[in-house]
Amino acid sequence: MARTARAGACMIVLVTGSRGFLGRHLVTALQADGHVVIAGVSARSPVTGPRTMAMDFTRDVDAATWLARIEGLDCVINTVGIIAEDGARTFATVHVAAPEALFAACAARDVRAINVSALGADADAQTAFHRSKRAADEFLLAHHSSAVVVQPSLVFGPEGASARLFATLATLPLVPLPGCGEQLIQPVHVADAATAIARLVRDTRFDGQRVALVGPAPVAYRDFLTELRSALGLPRARFLAVPRVLTS
Repeated sequence: MARTARAGACMIVLVTGSRGFLGRHLVTALQADGHVVIAGVSARSPVTGPRTMAMDFTRDVDAATWLARIEGLDCVINTVGIIAEDGARTFATVHVAAPEALFAACAARDVRAINVSALGADADAQTAFHRSKRAADEFLLAHHSSAVVVQPSLVFGPEGASARLFATLATLPLVPLPGCGEQLIQPVHVADAATAIARLVRDTRFDGQRVALVGPAPVAYRDFLTELRSALGLPRARFLAVPRVLTS
């Protein structure tokens, strides 16, 4: 049986995707809060130590596969995600089938579950990425009462792929902008996102809900790149407006 969440109690937490950008920071935040962390890693990666668990989100699509793995755990946090499909790594499998199997097992074992989804994975989601994220979110909230869906905005940090992409864009002699760059974004630092998610392990006030994780204030995409360029010590940017039809 799962342990009952208690304020201040040490919890045993499985983090899937523990070697990813957010996953690494989340492991650190959980350990700082006094939890015991089981690091879920790809079956194709080296598995070292007793607190590492191999898994394959392209194959582990049956709840029975997960039942023994999560026995004795207090909480599972799923951070696995892909931006683009590649072979067996499809949105339908990695974002939907495998997480749903995991969440079904969590419900059966009464293990708390937190799914790291994405801002925009809502009823009017426009992309296959967001629609697949929403499908798993809906399943979790419909089948498990001790569960939370976390929807981060753009997660930003020095070693993150998004940081590298925006830094590259900001350094271009002519910076491309979709439309006029007036789109609002609300980046959240990876350390802040990880801290917030870690706190949800013990905080049951948000059970059954979607929780948006965003930075302190919205900023226009154009201004974000301008500030980033300034932080890099570069002169004022020159922008090139790109028709939205070419960037959608």
